[in-house]
Amino acid sequence: MTTFCQCEMCNKMGEKHKHTSVTQMVEIDPKNCTYYLELENGKYTVYIEKDTNDFKALRHGEPWRDLCGDNLIFFLMVELIESNEENKCLQDKIKDLEHELTLDEWERK
Repeated sequence: MTTFCQCEMCNKMGEKHKHTSVTQMVEIDPKNCTYYLELENGKYTVYIEKDTNDFKALRHGEPWRDLCGDNLIFFLMVELIESNEENKCLQDKIKDLEHELTLDEWERK
């Protein structure tokens, strides 16, 4: 039987989502995952646990989908994680270059 949630997340977002059980919140430690990705400000979490190789998705912190065997979702997740990491590296390089340019300007004055 499904129930409508009265959790704080639903009340904040002004929506009612269905839960199989309101008490099924799952805590996942990203350090224990081969891959871990949060989307939409934590609304969705996709992860693969290191020990069990469970490939699952959470919605609002609750079990939502078993993704075992879903190669499309797997490759999209990996591509997104790699793109995010590359983006962060490039942003760091830009900050370093901006800092160097600022130092050069100070030296010229």
